[in-house]
Amino acid sequence: MRVYYSLASWTPTKRNLVANLVSSTIILNSASLYGRYVGYSGLYPIKFGHVIAKNFNNNEIGNGVDYIRKLDILQEGTQYENGYANINGEFEGVIETLNIVGKKTRFSTYSYRYPTIGNLSLGGDGTSVEFTQGSTVTISNTLSFASSSCSVMTLKSTSSGSQATINLAFSGVVTGTNLNIRDLSFTGSGTLNAISSVDGGNNTGVNINENTPRDLYWIGGTGNWSDSSHWATSNGGSTTACAPTSNDNVFFTSNSFSAANQVVTLNIDNVGLKNMDWTGVTNTPMFNMTGKILEISGSVTYTTDMQFQSVGTLSFISSSTASIHTGSTDTSNANSNNIGTIYVRKPSGTFNLLSPLRSSNLTVENGSTFYTNDYDVRSTYIRFYGGTTTTTIYTGTSSLTVEGGGFLARYYNGANQNYLLTDLVSSTIILDNAELQGKYAVSYTHLTLPTIYSV
Repeated sequence: MRVYYSLASWTPTKRNLVANLVSSTIILNSASLYGRYVGYSGLYPIKFGHVIAKNFNNNEIGNGVDYIRKLDILQEGTQYENGYANINGEFEGVIETLNIVGKKTRFSTYSYRYPTIGNLSLGGDGTSVEFTQGSTVTISNTLSFASSSCSVMTLKSTSSGSQATINLAFSGVVTGTNLNIRDLSFTGSGTLNAISSVDGGNNTGVNINENTPRDLYWIGGTGNWSDSSHWATSNGGSTTACAPTSNDNVFFTSNSFSAANQVVTLNIDNVGLKNMDWTGVTNTPMFNMTGKILEISGSVTYTTDMQFQSVGTLSFISSSTASIHTGSTDTSNANSNNIGTIYVRKPSGTFNLLSPLRSSNLTVENGSTFYTNDYDVRSTYIRFYGGTTTTTIYTGTSSLTVEGGGFLARYYNGANQNYLLTDLVSSTIILDNAELQGKYAVSYTHLTLPTIYSV
């Protein structure tokens, strides 16, 4: 939906618009909402009343919008549950009341825009809110959280290691429980106390009373990740606990599955954990990631004794040294699993391959140091991006096969991707109906690639 006018010289027939919508209700079902052309100041402010945004699939709200009286962002059922609700980067108006229930929401705010939320309320399982690194969002009246005893809500920057700012421009203390907070700076006169929560690191201006890190063991065969009855505090034990948080290590063992092909379903998104280990599983269990994201601050160990019903994304963050062991002996279909998308975003951290890797997308960026340790990689996309600190790539004698997609090693002066060091000259790159791209055209440092075969 768009309510539009423009003062630009090239749109002389669209200069005058008066819209009185503040008493109306607009229901957006996987649809976006736009206002005036943002290149000029608003002669006629674009104001909306009650907006109900349901089941967004990366749709957005706010470009050219000056005011929303009430905005409800909701997830109903499973339709588009993996998609984001986006607050447009150009939005710097006012939302008097914003309620987010059970939905991934991203403030894509540009650094030169300063949106204001009057009253922000977060609730529901799986709710997460991301704020663009370097941006500032102001909450002027109230901030509140409504969660169950085992439900974790996430507040974080879009980039591991780089802060976004939340300005609490009100007096008083806000208390939230079961929060997972990462890379945020809280400023202003308000105070946030996070009780029984997780400090994901690089936070300032917030008081976090952390949960004690736990070792959790899967029990009971087939089930959903969020179901506390499947997480025991000991291997094969009967005492259960809430589902894992970002501080926790999780284990799938010989006591986890009692029959063949039982399934673990990742039914909530943006789940955080420390380490995940499937060593010793029996009965060929299946991991059903349903396209969702696991955010890992440590390492992952898979085995060939487990399979994937569907894949998702492993996002490796933090400045620690970490690794992935896929259990594969090579990258062939017979001897490996496609484990989905892998993002390595570890500013000043090191990441190691400990076995051959087959994936849909391998992306290393954000100042990470990446070693293949001479193991082969096969993927639809392989992407190496520079960072504000140097992203360093060591591929040794690995064979890097790209099928149907592209290989990209890129840095770009002035775009937070300035520094990339690649040592690829001893590797072999095989392009199977795929593209090869290097540095951005206006950059000046040389990029040297190894022997390349196109098949």
